[in-house]
Amino acid sequence: MRDQLLAALDARLSRIAGEDFTPVLEPEAVAEARRLADVLDADDGLGHFVLGWFHWARTLALPSEQAPPEAEAALAAFATYFRYVEGEPDAANGTYGMPAELVAAVVDAAAPRAVRLAEELAAEPEPVLAHAAVALWLRVIAATPPEHPARAARLSTLAAVLRERFQLLGDWPDIEAAVELGRDAVADTPRDAPHRSAVLSTLGAALLDRSGHFGAADDLSEAVTLLSEAAGADADARQTAATLANLGGALRRRFLAAGDPADLDAAVDAWAEAAALGGERQPARLVGLANALLTRHGHRGDPADLDAAIGWLAGAVERAGDDRAFAHAFATLGIARHTRFEERGDPADLDDAIDAGRAALAATPEPGPARASHLLHHGLALRARHRLGGPDEARAAADAAEGASAWQEAHAMASAPAGLRVEAAARLSHLHEEEGEIGRAADAAEAAVSLLPLVSPRRLRPAEQRSALGRYPGLASRAAELALADPRHAPPARAERALRLLEAGRAVLLGQALETRDDLAELRVHHPELAERFVTWRDWLDRADTDAADTDALPAGADRARPAREVARVLAEIRARPGFEAFGRPPTVEELRGQAHEGPIVVLTCGERAGHALLLTPEGVRALELPALTAPLTARRVDALRHALRLARSGRLRAQRLRGQATVNAVLEWLWDAAAGPVLDALGIAGPGADGSWPRVWWVPGGLVGLLPLHAAGHHSDPAEAPNRRTVMDRAIPSTVPSVRALRRAREHLARLAERPAEPARGLVIAMPTTPGLPGGGRLRHAAAEADLVAQQAAETVLLTTQDGHPNAAGAPTADRVLAALADRSLAHFACHAEGQDTDPARGRLLLADHAERPFTVGTLATARLERAELAYLSACHTAAGATNGLADESLHLTSAFQLAGFPRVIGTLWEVDDRIALDIAESFYARLATTPAHAPAALHATIRTLRDAYPNLPTLWAAHLHAGA
Repeated sequence: MRDQLLAALDARLSRIAGEDFTPVLEPEAVAEARRLADVLDADDGLGHFVLGWFHWARTLALPSEQAPPEAEAALAAFATYFRYVEGEPDAANGTYGMPAELVAAVVDAAAPRAVRLAEELAAEPEPVLAHAAVALWLRVIAATPPEHPARAARLSTLAAVLRERFQLLGDWPDIEAAVELGRDAVADTPRDAPHRSAVLSTLGAALLDRSGHFGAADDLSEAVTLLSEAAGADADARQTAATLANLGGALRRRFLAAGDPADLDAAVDAWAEAAALGGERQPARLVGLANALLTRHGHRGDPADLDAAIGWLAGAVERAGDDRAFAHAFATLGIARHTRFEERGDPADLDDAIDAGRAALAATPEPGPARASHLLHHGLALRARHRLGGPDEARAAADAAEGASAWQEAHAMASAPAGLRVEAAARLSHLHEEEGEIGRAADAAEAAVSLLPLVSPRRLRPAEQRSALGRYPGLASRAAELALADPRHAPPARAERALRLLEAGRAVLLGQALETRDDLAELRVHHPELAERFVTWRDWLDRADTDAADTDALPAGADRARPAREVARVLAEIRARPGFEAFGRPPTVEELRGQAHEGPIVVLTCGERAGHALLLTPEGVRALELPALTAPLTARRVDALRHALRLARSGRLRAQRLRGQATVNAVLEWLWDAAAGPVLDALGIAGPGADGSWPRVWWVPGGLVGLLPLHAAGHHSDPAEAPNRRTVMDRAIPSTVPSVRALRRAREHLARLAERPAEPARGLVIAMPTTPGLPGGGRLRHAAAEADLVAQQAAETVLLTTQDGHPNAAGAPTADRVLAALADRSLAHFACHAEGQDTDPARGRLLLADHAERPFTVGTLATARLERAELAYLSACHTAAGATNGLADESLHLTSAFQLAGFPRVIGTLWEVDDRIALDIAESFYARLATTPAHAPAALHATIRTLRDAYPNLPTLWAAHLHAGA
């Protein structure tokens, strides 16, 4: 019956023409409407939509004294429709031809119902109510004209309900939309408006939530500014308390990010003031106050803060009036009790912590960020009690099982922040490994690695991406080691899985950049519009890919999040087209194996108990165990090398300098014994063949091994005439790459160059004989001579130099001038100073003429598209040296930046090089190069071997230079 009645009313509405409302005024029409209202379910959106328009049409047709009941019936039907239906109805253009102003009037009249719904959601958050509120408010906004006096307040309310839904379900587009709507609301609210405090507070809270989910420091800073302004504005006690609570949360989080103790004290004060104002949200504010006190306790160690936090939490539990406040209070109480157990050792605290965690989870049944956080901390408490042991073996086993289940659920929760999911999976992996379940440990570690790109999405600024990844050092290497030990699979399958994990979990930032740098030629032929959109948004995103990005470079109204979203959206569209499913995706293991056709590729990893080499050849992948290449031993060799380099370079006594050289040689010998020697022996690489041709080998070191001169490993004191001399450079021509995928891209670039008509080499030489701002002008006595000899390598060379009066100089090498000149050059040579950064290698820089104002860093090359590039020679210090901290796996340095920008072959250095020796190396290299960049690996190899033979006991002179790329 419902369908027949609905069709009848729909037909009547469709017959309305101009002022003729006869179809809805007939007695039969009213009877049909009453019968339809009787049979409609509450969630029958289309039925209520049609019924609403029927009564609204009668409102317009009837005399004014008869219209009010019809209007009430219309609004009741529309309110039900708006509450439960998010999609547009499939009926007569959606409004039966009603004028836009009438549609606006309907929604305007429904706005009070929307306000009540938003209040219900804030008081009792639950998903159905959240969906209903969002659906209704979207329609209210859509029908509110720009000049409407309530538009700004309505935008702010929609932002608030989207934020509530994000907190419930963790769907990140909700918080993105909340921030954008909040910005619009603030922009449209006059400074003297009485509701400005609420609008500022809503935007500040949304930015705070977005910062918590993605880790964006800019969001956090802006949230503090907005909430501080809102807290100082006139508002009622309820609004003031809400603003102070959000401000306290923002200040605490900023302390955690930046470490300013003043922020922490201010956070405690803000939360205390908010809690003192009382109200129905007081329990939640007591929890916020306790969290701030716990953080201050962790910073200062004052036991009074810890005890006070537990006291406030007990009060919050007693006063909690809804499940969310109750759960939050119990979860935080569990953390506090666990903390006190760790400090004071009372098992009763640990028992209470576990009971509190269970209560929190029972009150948070729905998946989402809150439940995931509760699960993670509950698992930690259970694990602590399991390790505590005791006579009750059954309870210990149950604790271990419950903790594993908690972490399993947390890492599988798609709506939780990626960092929390990674931590849960990593802890689960360690738990399984301790229990001897290596297969399950490997699976959990793989799950953690697969989430690393989500930890550092491109919507974050580069520094924030690096900070996020730096929290998980060695994760990929550990996952690979577990994969190699997994007894469920045969050795070849283990090796392939380990390779896939290392490719996915190391050089993550480089991999994300490579995703948007693949060849667009085929896409431009078949889908030119998609190619244009992709390039447009990719380039806007890359313009924001520096730590000092100018937001004016982005489209109007866009922040970094928008181009990141658009790139992801257009990538999905491209991959939906036949033949482009793999566009920008990481290569498969089979495709990686195809990169070994010119020589084997060796992917190294060092674990806590042993290291491994994955030997990639055309026949497949196999693993070679390297027992001596452990993480602790490798770390000690890195420290020894760094200390030795300082002695060799600046030791006051000759004996100190010689001791430094001897230590470097000892490191090279250990590196041969622990890694390079066993690998080359296993590959059967013993030196040049009978025809004098040299074999090649590509090293993918990763992690701490990447800080060592693997290309120079060996016992260089062996007699020159000894067969199978124990050094890398006497066995093969070595090259280094950050990942196999990067090598593949370099070769694809060379293949595209080969398809182009032959052109004369075009060079760019940057020479800095003096450098502004350095002691003594940073004089490089031989930079000018180096520039002159390089200029002879190309038919056309542009020279940028600080040397006054040079006849060929085109100007001082500023960052912008160098970037512009690189665009059409095949050869680039830099003879200048450089600075490395141990803890943040992406800030390593070439010191050009304007280095103080415009540093030429890794990020400077983010926008470069160098289609003719063939060879870059970085005759400067530390250009291939990566990080010594949690970013060691990322291969972030100037050499990899030039590779990403388009240079398939790069000469870089691991440490400071002598100016005179640098000239000799460059002179020999270019003489052997004979203007053919393809000879670069062999030319450098022969040059370094010759220099080594001349100074075998001075490895700092010849072991720094390396070849990276194809």
